[in-house]
Amino acid sequence: MTIGQLIAINEQFEDGANLGPPWGVYRMSHVPGWNMLHRRTALGIGFGGLITSLLPELVRANDDTGVFWTIEGPGGNHGILFGYQHVAAEALPDMLQDGERLLKTVSRVHGDRGDVQKTITAPNNTLKPLLPALKPELAQQLRAIVLAFGVPQDQVDAAPSVLVLTALLGEGAPPPKVTIAGALFQQARALGKPADVLMTEPESQKFLELMVAESGAIDMAVSNDTIAALLDLRREVGPIGAHCVSLYRARKVRELHLFSRRLTQQGLPPLIWKNPDAAATMYLDLVAPRIVPRLADGAALFFLDGGTFLIEHGLLARLREQGARVSAIA
Repeated sequence: MTIGQLIAINEQFEDGANLGPPWGVYRMSHVPGWNMLHRRTALGIGFGGLITSLLPELVRANDDTGVFWTIEGPGGNHGILFGYQHVAAEALPDMLQDGERLLKTVSRVHGDRGDVQKTITAPNNTLKPLLPALKPELAQQLRAIVLAFGVPQDQVDAAPSVLVLTALLGEGAPPPKVTIAGALFQQARALGKPADVLMTEPESQKFLELMVAESGAIDMAVSNDTIAALLDLRREVGPIGAHCVSLYRARKVRELHLFSRRLTQQGLPPLIWKNPDAAATMYLDLVAPRIVPRLADGAALFFLDGGTFLIEHGLLARLREQGARVSAIA
């Protein structure tokens, strides 16, 4: 295929299995050199996809670190919450081991939303290349990153903003052929655990309507100032994707949230969600009230967007308002 063909952004499934979110990722099918985009986590900005500009709440100290949480409902029923991010399972062996151990203590699993898809397409001849529009010194730095990302040299200068940003924000993150949540869900299935989701199919479809439209997702404008700020941040922490993975690996969820918020403050255009704050609010309004009642069905492990745990009036706060006791365990 050539750059004159279509670009499609799809929410599809990893490993060829109909695992559904959170086990799916946003994929692109397109030109040579762009077939690695589906392996990257940057499109979600912060890996969960719902990292927002909302400030983290001032929460108890042990909320700062952890991806697995125990929850006890007002009636004494128990369960486990897993704050997933779209990160390769192979990069998180200790987390995978903890998840496999915890799966053996529950009778069922719950995902957050259903098996739905959204496809965005636009003719490639409408895409504006980013690098020629930037200051030469910024474009030169980006060329090296985009080349390392796998884009052929003769296509680098024709790469649009979405591809360049994906290369920059995902740099150093291992390709998630199987994400941590996908691997744990496969293990749950192998153990014969019943599974369902918290959102209905119509709710999941409505949720995806909050994604950016074709024109916004494909042909976004990115300024010299935004690129300069991101490159400055890269000089501070190293490759941005690798830094985010290292924070998640260390289970420093509050630090990851604050860093992701720094990313959104650099003038980034919406890559997936029209308004991440509105998407997070809708997600929480649908999901948070349904967790405690499900505890009555038996001990379960819930797969939930890790980007929503610590934000203002986020998942932990809402569960505690319902009388649940929630504590990080791993």
